[in-house]
Amino acid sequence: MLTINTLIIDDEQPAIEELHYHCSQFINQSHIYDLTNPKKAIDAICEYDIKLVFCDINMPYISGIELAEEISKLEKPPLVVFVTAYDEFAVKAFELNAIDYVLKPIDPKRFQQTFSKIQEKISKHPENIDNTELIEQTRNFINGKITAVGTNPNDRYIFKLTDITHFEAEGPIVYAHTTDQNKKRVHYQMQELENALPENFVRTHKSHIVNIDHVARMYLWQKSNYQIELENKKTIPVSRRLSQRVKDKLNW
Repeated sequence: MLTINTLIIDDEQPAIEELHYHCSQFINQSHIYDLTNPKKAIDAICEYDIKLVFCDINMPYISGIELAEEISKLEKPPLVVFVTAYDEFAVKAFELNAIDYVLKPIDPKRFQQTFSKIQEKISKHPENIDNTELIEQTRNFINGKITAVGTNPNDRYIFKLTDITHFEAEGPIVYAHTTDQNKKRVHYQMQELENALPENFVRTHKSHIVNIDHVARMYLWQKSNYQIELENKKTIPVSRRLSQRVKDKLNW
């Protein structure tokens, strides 16, 4: 058994327990820590001298990618392994770019391969772990799809971005709306979506990002305030600050 201090970060306790079990096959249990609140991760990493982090990509309040960026700023950052619910077809993109990941639900044989990569990286570069490429590659959406969760937290839905009409934030929670009137939660923040989505998506408001391919019209609503009407008749607000950018996107 290895004695490498390891931190598991996931907002879902069952996912933590599953990953904890698999880690314990390689790492002494007394060296495995877990967190359901990613905001406490940096303090935990410093306090327990963490060298290896398993971090869920899709978490509310702060995503795994944003957290990994914060971790990378540490003087001696630990190795970060992303945890993802993408299907195996989409995950091939990770493999091609030599990115370490753990796929939910965990396959023991695949986890062993991932752990072999971890051991190799740590043994070769114990004092110089660089997660920059891992973070940058994972930021991009894979094969034009996005993962959403269902009412049951263990359910996962894969939607094509072309089928998304808009994203809407309700407080800290972000939802994807689809052409067939589905509304599913995604564990991304609006700023992260704005940065990663393709050119046919535009931020119209602090709480809305719209797929312009599904826009029927844009019109003056009140004074200098505009609204967008989607093909399904749904109306989306356009803030004054963002109105010119939206007009440019729509050639309005």
